[in-house]
Amino acid sequence: MKTFVSKLRPTLAQVACLSETVETCRQRYNHALSERKTAYRERGETIGFARQCAACLC
Repeated sequence: MKTFVSKLRPTLAQVACLSETVETCRQRYNHALSERKTAYRERGETIGFARQCAACLC
C-alpha cells in the first residue's frame, strides 16, 4: 500500500478565507445544537437533522 503525504501552504488570502469558513461552520453548528437543546428542555421535543436542514434551506 502506498501512502502520499502533502502539505498545504495557503496564501494569506486563503488562510483568511478558510478561517472565515471554519468560523461560520462553528457558529451554525452551535446555533443548531442550542436550538435542539432548548426545544428538548422547554418542550420535551426532539428536533431531527432532516427537520433542521429543511429549516435552513428556507
